[in-house]
Amino acid sequence: MSFEDGADTIKRPGDRDWFFYDDQEKADILRPAAAGQKGYRTIYENCLRELNQTLEHEKRWAFRWFQYDHLTLVNRGALDAVGGWDSLMPYYGSDCDMNARLEMDGWNMRHRRVGIINDVSTVMDDLAALYRDPEVIPNFTDPNPIPEEELKQIEQPEEDAATNKEEPAEDDGAAKEEVKPVEQPSEKPSEETPEESIEIPAAKAVERRDTGSSGKTRGSGIAQAMDYFRTLLKVADDMGAYKYRSDNHARNSWQSSQHGGVGEPYYYNADGFATSFWILTEAGRQVFREKWGHRDCDLVKETALQLDDQWRVEKDWEDTPSSDS
Repeated sequence: MSFEDGADTIKRPGDRDWFFYDDQEKADILRPAAAGQKGYRTIYENCLRELNQTLEHEKRWAFRWFQYDHLTLVNRGALDAVGGWDSLMPYYGSDCDMNARLEMDGWNMRHRRVGIINDVSTVMDDLAALYRDPEVIPNFTDPNPIPEEELKQIEQPEEDAATNKEEPAEDDGAAKEEVKPVEQPSEKPSEETPEESIEIPAAKAVERRDTGSSGKTRGSGIAQAMDYFRTLLKVADDMGAYKYRSDNHARNSWQSSQHGGVGEPYYYNADGFATSFWILTEAGRQVFREKWGHRDCDLVKETALQLDDQWRVEKDWEDTPSSDS
């Protein structure tokens, strides 16, 4: 979403610390003009502006993350230069591998702010809300809500939940703690101890999530459009908070909650899909460990390895003795 209401100081699940080239640019990005004001830019215009900014400031750039990999500007030439994605390393391990190889080869990656982006796992009841149809009240639904008793039993693999708060860009997108949308000062987006600005939806899985709106947005012209935008933004933020509810255990619950499609072509058992997913994920991490002799995603920070060292190094950790031995 664009910054239609001007400055937005909410830190959302998935946001990182933004990079700024200078103080003037920082002020411009953190205090954007609202819709209808001089200097207003849509998220699309900001993406194009970022491309031009990047080409002006950088020669060896790989990624511009607008909310990690939920929206990313990609320089394919950089990926080609380091051999492309490792197709034998499924899922999360491949992120760590690619980002490390790019950094080793001198390609930079930066987190840049272009708009309001939420990581969601649910759907809006009517997409006409995105077109600001006054007949549609924005709401969202979890089409496959996971039962409360199952939600409590979910235990994601330890490594998937091990992303450190200060971890660099090479993470797998999972968070260690529940991440809540929080308000923060406009000039210090990474401040801690912020005040919560949005109430996290209840952990109980429900079919429909009502925003509390009781009728159409009233008013006219710009005021009506702005009221609708704020309602829509609240729904989007609630969708993001809903995905990261219950101490983040529900983040990947969609993998085991979709039970429809029995008898249809290419049907796959939901429990089998979830189990297979984590098997493949761990296999990807194992390939990463064997390839680099290092277990964690902090490959560049914690080792002196170079691009040509892949598959040529011994492991740098000691295995914990088994309790059975």
